[in-house]
Amino acid sequence: MRISIRVIFFLIVFGAGILTAQFFLREQCESDYKFINKRLRCNGQLVIEKHEYIVFKEKIIEYLDQEKRNGRLIDGAVYFRDLEYGPIFGIDEKKDFTPASLLKVPLMLTYFRLAENTPALLEEKLEIQELDPIFKPFFRSTHFIQENTPYSIEELIRAMIVYSDNDAYFALLEHLQRISPSEDLLLETYHELGMISPEDELDATLSTKNYASIFRLLYNISYLSKEYSEKALSMLAASDFNQGLAAGVPSGIPVANKFGERIDYTNNQKQLHDCGIVYYPNNPFLLCVMVRGNNFIELAEIIKIISSMVYAEVDSRRL
Repeated sequence: MRISIRVIFFLIVFGAGILTAQFFLREQCESDYKFINKRLRCNGQLVIEKHEYIVFKEKIIEYLDQEKRNGRLIDGAVYFRDLEYGPIFGIDEKKDFTPASLLKVPLMLTYFRLAENTPALLEEKLEIQELDPIFKPFFRSTHFIQENTPYSIEELIRAMIVYSDNDAYFALLEHLQRISPSEDLLLETYHELGMISPEDELDATLSTKNYASIFRLLYNISYLSKEYSEKALSMLAASDFNQGLAAGVPSGIPVANKFGERIDYTNNQKQLHDCGIVYYPNNPFLLCVMVRGNNFIELAEIIKIISSMVYAEVDSRRL
């Protein structure tokens, strides 16, 4: 059977076109968005084994018990979730802790929800007349917002998330109340996220499992649009707190996380939390660790070690 030159030419061009289109789509999948779930747009192959973490979970429990015996830990909770259709495990994942600066993430989400309908909102300028001279966190950033300096709302959100700036947080909170004096938009966000029941105080308690769900909603584009999910996660990935989860993974592995610290002055106990997404190559996972003890440096070291153990376990399953 003869095939004409014209047909052969068509098949070559057509085949080349398909390859070019596939390459373009692959490049688009890789380049358009960095932090949200690629599997919602792109096909891909699994890169790690998906069996349960039963034995490994016992290793984490043993480590936590050891730190309790050593006096470095009073209490701790861990929640892990493979974000690529993989297993989940938790250790006291429903135990409550004081969220502290973890509450800055819902405030960011509240503003981004508003900006989806009114993008110009993020360009509005605010000016802080007086910074808080009293409250100074233990893990304090070297970057600060300045008094009597105009900042866009987006710049203040970035300062609140990347540098955990408390003055930016309170400025944004006050402005939100001015935007909607008759409706508590932040409380509404809490309720939508399932974080706090209507009768509770805003600064209530959260568990690792409860809080970790925020990152899953962002990753899977289930709460904000693609653009604002990406914006939120990119800000979280720029966090300059690197003593916890980020310290436990290899250099160059992105971690989109938020930490929080709190001192209970009635007994001088400290709480330190770090929750977020570790972008293991082609298989991101969610990890949230909340710990209570007497020394912030020791608590950060415990979070770092747990993060390192989890990363090593995930890496050991690579296909």
